[in-house]
Amino acid sequence: MSQLRKYVLQWVGLLICAASFVQAAPFAKTISFQQPDGTMIELWGQGDEFRAVFETLDGYTVMFDPAAKTYFYAAVSADCTQLISTGLEVGKANPQARGIAQHLRISDDAARLQARARFDIWDLGMQVTARWNARKKALRVAEALLADGPVQLSPPAYTTTNQKMGLTLLIDFPDDPGTVPRADIVDYCNGDAYTGNGNNGSVKKYYLDNSNGLLVYSNTVTAYIRMVLPKSYYNDTSKGSGAQANLLIRDAVAILKALPNYATQIAPTFSKLTVSDGQVAACNVFYAGGNGGVWQYGLWPHSWSLYNVGAQTLVPGVAIYKYQVTNIGSSLAIDTFCHENGHMLCDFPDIYDYKYDSKGGAGNFCLMDYGGPGNNPVQICAYLKRAAGWATTVELTFLSNTNATLAATQGDPDFNRFYRYQKPGTPSEYYLFENRQKAGRDAS
Repeated sequence: MSQLRKYVLQWVGLLICAASFVQAAPFAKTISFQQPDGTMIELWGQGDEFRAVFETLDGYTVMFDPAAKTYFYAAVSADCTQLISTGLEVGKANPQARGIAQHLRISDDAARLQARARFDIWDLGMQVTARWNARKKALRVAEALLADGPVQLSPPAYTTTNQKMGLTLLIDFPDDPGTVPRADIVDYCNGDAYTGNGNNGSVKKYYLDNSNGLLVYSNTVTAYIRMVLPKSYYNDTSKGSGAQANLLIRDAVAILKALPNYATQIAPTFSKLTVSDGQVAACNVFYAGGNGGVWQYGLWPHSWSLYNVGAQTLVPGVAIYKYQVTNIGSSLAIDTFCHENGHMLCDFPDIYDYKYDSKGGAGNFCLMDYGGPGNNPVQICAYLKRAAGWATTVELTFLSNTNATLAATQGDPDFNRFYRYQKPGTPSEYYLFENRQKAGRDAS
């Protein structure tokens, strides 16, 4: 039995749906859900892929029962470690009349333990920590070499530069056909002048701007893959979103490979994909319609790996393993797509604080933290830009005496030039100085 599967089984009895995850970015949004009896309810959700809370719009905490596929008003267990069902269905009962308090939460310690457990499982599949540590080590080696004098570092092993190609699978269903044309999604991914849905450029343009032209990241976008089974089969809210996405991607790849033009027309396009150790570096799955309305269940958006069904081969030497999956809905925003590809393509970790107050994180100042609005996510911060090889760093010491210039505008010759003051003898501890202004990508 693999270490990963042992980890999953270890936690399955302790955590609800521990093996499935939502998008790797903090979210705060209203979701709609239809209870089994047909009652429509509106909930406010806030959290991230490791910990989230949901309330009715008037502030009563709710929990989802996967066995009943129903939201119930919640109470807190006596030891404050978990939410428990009151048995009162949301949309039917009157919580105020039953004396239920608003804004109920488990203890901070319990929330941290649950978030950490989910993170550990997610990280085993995504290997973000291992990949990030390797990148940091390579960067420090390069810095040590440069400290000894000029050295050829082209291209350094730790960088994400030049041309990169990801894969985007489009999926729809017999009972939920795609309504957003493929051409719109191609433009969303790769357009040079994309402004659809109020977005500040395409995904490609976002990375082009942040890297100051050093990374050209495009996507090969398939035609819609029409599933044989209905969406309800995959959006089964009694089952974890990781397991359901594994089934969806496995079945979609099988359908794609069975098409009569696969060998002659489709497979050749995969030769352009950026591959690492035989796996597509960035696989994005867009499926038609809504997200199911239940965090960590059914087809709720998330990122992870094909831990259950195994890597899916497209052509010899090219397979899908790590992925992010998101519903298309009725419009497209670039924030989650950009964030998830930061994990997959650039090895970026999340740098937000898991207690939701941004202490210790980058707050609203980085894509890999709270990120800003969906159609105009903020820049990637200096710390991560340096690690991606997009920055010029001016080293400072206690003897430095200089007029420092920091540019905040993309296209300026000094854009992505940062100053660094390192703790003497400790390469992992330092200050970075960057200039951020309330304009352009940082308008929020």
